Amino acid sequence: MQLTWPFFAHSPVSLFLIAVTFCAWYGGLGPGLSSVLISFLLADYLFVIPYYALWPAGRADLVYLVTLVTVGSFISILSELMHRARRRVEINHDSIMHAKKLYRSLANATSQVVWTTDAEGRVLFPVPEWSLITGQNAEEMLGNGWLNALHEDDRSRLLETWKTAHHANLSSELEARIRHRNGAYVSYLVRSVPIVAEKSTEVGSWINSATDITKRKLADERFRLVVEGAPSSMIMVDERGLMNLVNNQTELLFGYDRDELLGQPVEKLVPLRYRSQHPAHRNSFASHPSTRSMGAGRDLYGLRKDGNEVPIEIGLNPIRTDEGAFVVASIIDITERKRAEERFRIVVEAAPSAMLMIDCNGLITLVNNQCEQLFGYLREELLGQPVEILVPERYRAQHADRRTTFSAHPTMRAMGAGRDLYGLRKDGVEVPIEIGLNPIRTNEGAFVLASIIDITER
Repeated sequence: MQLTWPFFAHSPVSLFLIAVTFCAWYGGLGPGLSSVLISFLLADYLFVIPYYALWPAGRADLVYLVTLVTVGSFISILSELMHRARRRVEINHDSIMHAKKLYRSLANATSQVVWTTDAEGRVLFPVPEWSLITGQNAEEMLGNGWLNALHEDDRSRLLETWKTAHHANLSSELEARIRHRNGAYVSYLVRSVPIVAEKSTEVGSWINSATDITKRKLADERFRLVVEGAPSSMIMVDERGLMNLVNNQTELLFGYDRDELLGQPVEKLVPLRYRSQHPAHRNSFASHPSTRSMGAGRDLYGLRKDGNEVPIEIGLNPIRTDEGAFVVASIIDITERKRAEERFRIVVEAAPSAMLMIDCNGLITLVNNQCEQLFGYLREELLGQPVEILVPERYRAQHADRRTTFSAHPTMRAMGAGRDLYGLRKDGVEVPIEIGLNPIRTNEGAFVLASIIDITER
């Protein structure tokens, strides 16, 4: 052993370090440190004097053993760090591959065409769905070649929109016509969403999608034709209260060109004295939308461009689309009806006898001056009250049944033929009367006009 020791004096450390490196490289930190411990024990026990003992006799041998442990531990730690880095790379690679597969699966599952481009809008990889629609092969599509499938007029608009979105790091959206493989151009909604690289403010790439909106545009066109052909004014208002659609009748009614109305708040057509309250009414309707008439029981007016007000009736119809909630308002000019009603009121007011008009519920809706004088009530005290308020109490219970019978078979005739009729004044005095009944029907329903004559003197 004395002859061989000079040869082995330095080689044990080298031999054992090779073993430690091998274990650490393939096993990592745990096997590496285990091999360091085993190598230390074997070197100390077999190769360092005194042999077969666990503590070296000389300082030089102790240095060799410490070097073995230090270098071996360093190699093990370094190998473990390399293992972890390699695992992270593999995990990241697997995640990227999984994300790519997921992205492609989602792209295939959607009805849209989805593709990615670089920051300048160049396609780097073939998109089978795009080729299927446009007929472009992979070579024709790559780079900026895919833009050749767009209509020439839309191509420049798309590039301009894209350029603006690129500088602002914003999404873009516009309609464009894409040439199908049969040569026909079809309308698509093209959306582009920027992908900003991590720790950067620059757009790294774009995710783009194209949605076929041909059917939607056809439906929109049919809707517009229906609205345009309507005999009444039609206005469509969005959730913000802005007018999105008007027809020719609206232009005629309010005196505006449609370009002056589109995009404007609907309050533009509301008289100034009602304008401040209108947004609150609009928001209230939006909270509980239903098909109904607007302002039931109130007189409504619209404001024309020339500043004149026009009496109107409005029907509201809420609709919901992919673009949000809208309200379609049908507006009817009731100027002539108002004039006819005014003429009717003048005639009734000028009648020499008391005149009452009663609705189908038996409520008084119209009285004239002679009626006030006969019964001693102000008309505000009678309007909206049941007609039985003017019937003596001893006849009141039967009156409702007789009114119902008349409503079932309305005819122009005298009331209570062959019987003495009495009316009840406000002061409680009964007055003998004759009554003529005249049923009339209007857009608001059935009414009865009663002509009442005081026959006290007779």
